Amino acid sequence: MSIDTTEIESNSIMGEPVWTFERFIAGSSIGSTIQEVTSDELKYWEIIYGINPSKGDVPLGLVQVKVMSAYTDVVQPRPKGNIHLGQRVEVRSVPLIGRPMLAAVGCKEKRQKRDKNLVLFQVKVSDQASGDFLFEGALTIAWAV
Repeated sequence: MSIDTTEIESNSIMGEPVWTFERFIAGSSIGSTIQEVTSDELKYWEIIYGINPSKGDVPLGLVQVKVMSAYTDVVQPRPKGNIHLGQRVEVRSVPLIGRPMLAAVGCKEKRQKRDKNLVLFQVKVSDQASGDFLFEGALTIAWAV
């Protein structure tokens, strides 16, 4: 007897199972990653936006970049067709240049609305060495499968 692997293959990338809406558990941790604001990122920021941050100052926009980077690092592999619907970031303290941060990613909530699968991700970021809370982001994604 042969096994039809079409569904398994269509729900995996490079052998890893793709995150599907059913796999997410509201209130659960998904994983964590280390993030860092580098001096190169500050140089690119200046080139793109024409803003030269003061020595040691991190532009607040880079906080959102780190939230997105943490999400994309941890929630892998993702299916094609997801749509980023919204985001919010609450900042207690901006990160220091070159200082590692621990970013914990979780599924805060999932729900269906008008035949769309919505997943609300939470990304909590703290200074890796001290454990001090820095900022928290929330991402709302319309999940494709």
